[in-house]
Amino acid sequence: MLLPSANWKWFINQQSRALMVELDAGLIFQTAYNESQLKNVPQHVLFDIHHCQFFMESVEALEASGVPFDNSAKLQIGLNATAALSFHKPVLNKSWLYEKKTSCLIGPYMQLAWLSIKDNTLLMLSLKHEGNTVLCLNLSETFETNDGKTHPQFCLISVLCDRLLSFDALDVD
Repeated sequence: MLLPSANWKWFINQQSRALMVELDAGLIFQTAYNESQLKNVPQHVLFDIHHCQFFMESVEALEASGVPFDNSAKLQIGLNATAALSFHKPVLNKSWLYEKKTSCLIGPYMQLAWLSIKDNTLLMLSLKHEGNTVLCLNLSETFETNDGKTHPQFCLISVLCDRLLSFDALDVD
């Protein structure tokens, strides 16, 4: 797997308006976020120590989960998590759309967790805790909420911690 480098650069693609990362050897990765979703629009901003920290913490959380993510999935999740934490605008809490659990998600701020809606259980990566609110990165496929909105993979979701179930607490085959 590629390790983060101070030579990596963030930029906005002028055609797609998407946030991109130029990796080593001229490889370019497109994040899930477009310019309108960003609070800071980077133009050739180098991957700094904070970006490296976010990236490594997200990859370590994936590895600690025991889920056999392949290296390309880890890279994709790590870069989207880093982009979200570094550049994304704040996300409104929409806890009422998701099922309440009997306990709150506790523990490290970057960990896998489950979020339930309707008859679906969705895999999330918790990115940041602020009080009782948790900012999550959707690792599941696209899903729809009761308000009729479609949420793609890697979108950000903000919910109260009592909507999330620890990854280990759900028995999935």
